[in-house]
Amino acid sequence: MAFDIEFEIDILSQALRNEAYLKKALRVCDAHHFGTREHQWVWKVIADTWRAYRERCHARVFIARAKDEFTDDAKRKPYLGLVAKLLKHRATSPGSALEQLDKFVRHVNVQLGLETAVDALEKGKVDDAEGALRKAVSKRTGIRNYTHIRWIEEFEERQKARKHEREHPEEFTVIPTGMKRLDKALNGGARKGELGLIMGTTGRGKSVGLNNILYAGMKAKFNAVYFAFEMPARQIAARQDALWSGFRYDQFKGYEFKPSELREIEVRYKRALSRFANRLHIISMPVRSADINQVAGALDDLAEDFDFRPDIVVMDSGDHLRSVDKSLDQFRLQQAEVYWDLKRMAEEEGYVMWSSVQAGREWAQQIATAEATSESYDKARIADLILSLNDPSARPSARRRVIVEDDDEEEAEVKSLDSPDKPRRLEAYLAKYRDGVSHLKFELDADFARMFMKEAREPEKEEPS
Repeated sequence: MAFDIEFEIDILSQALRNEAYLKKALRVCDAHHFGTREHQWVWKVIADTWRAYRERCHARVFIARAKDEFTDDAKRKPYLGLVAKLLKHRATSPGSALEQLDKFVRHVNVQLGLETAVDALEKGKVDDAEGALRKAVSKRTGIRNYTHIRWIEEFEERQKARKHEREHPEEFTVIPTGMKRLDKALNGGARKGELGLIMGTTGRGKSVGLNNILYAGMKAKFNAVYFAFEMPARQIAARQDALWSGFRYDQFKGYEFKPSELREIEVRYKRALSRFANRLHIISMPVRSADINQVAGALDDLAEDFDFRPDIVVMDSGDHLRSVDKSLDQFRLQQAEVYWDLKRMAEEEGYVMWSSVQAGREWAQQIATAEATSESYDKARIADLILSLNDPSARPSARRRVIVEDDDEEEAEVKSLDSPDKPRRLEAYLAKYRDGVSHLKFELDADFARMFMKEAREPEKEEPS
């Protein structure tokens, strides 16, 4: 059976991009002797990184390993040159390449088994010949899609990995939310494979919160994609323009700028262009028209057309996705299937996934807990973390009166009668965090005119007299 070394190029490049693919490739590639030393080294670094940290291998990991293992630049050059090539390469059919490599590995195993068996028979060693044949046909090298940990035996390795992650956070996918107290509770931010929900009643700023979380991720040099199922893509882009520039959303919407403001925007744009180039893509789909397959197809298009792979994926809102299972006759079950699909995609592709979720009207005057999610049982148990946005001024005990303009299709603005342009004080509540402390409450200052949210400063403690 002929072997094409292009299979290795396709497989290695895809293993650098896709965690689900990497897990499937482990057994096959571990049993394969790569065609060059450079290919073998790259696979070893990929596999070692995954087994130690459950992370895809970033370019900075290859650079660090190459400096440790090769004494001078000349020896490192061909290895790092291959890494650069793989990061640019786009495999046309990586699944087929892995299947072909699997067949080749099994072909080689059977051939070696037959040769060993024939040699044993010529020496009259029948038992050895049978053993060689049995080993050749029973040895599994096939594709797998699961993660295995030997608990106590690998304790020391896990401790080393934890220490390494603490000392080298830049090598790992931990995406900050931009809210310091929340990030502290999350030990730095959200992690790949996690599904987070931003929840609230109408007008609480769920979409604005998603935009701010996404922006914080981009500032930390992570790539993001925003799926809009309630608003057109141009409206989401205008919101990000307001957040990034500091100018009001209505100015962008109506193009109402003074010449001096346009000059200031131009200066800021030039400064930010290289920083955010190919960091964010915005995709809108009609309400209740899309399912998880259309989302996956759009992500594939981004990879093919723009060589873009996101670290953080925002759904606004996952409630508007349709279930792919047409046999489910209850809306609750359909919604559960949608959120299971989102969670599965986050885990398999290594995304941090965020979605907005509508809370019922009955939660408008109280802190929304995990039970406030619509069809709460399924969404609350599927999500890894749930953050609710609440308005203290809407409670009966509050003095300020607030008008909420209700609109099912688009998140409404909330206006205070006595100060329409003044930033509003919201109360954020970490209702659930699967991997740590929850029930954390902190305040946010929200400027809906500029689509901006920031954590309110804690009141300074008075010095004892």
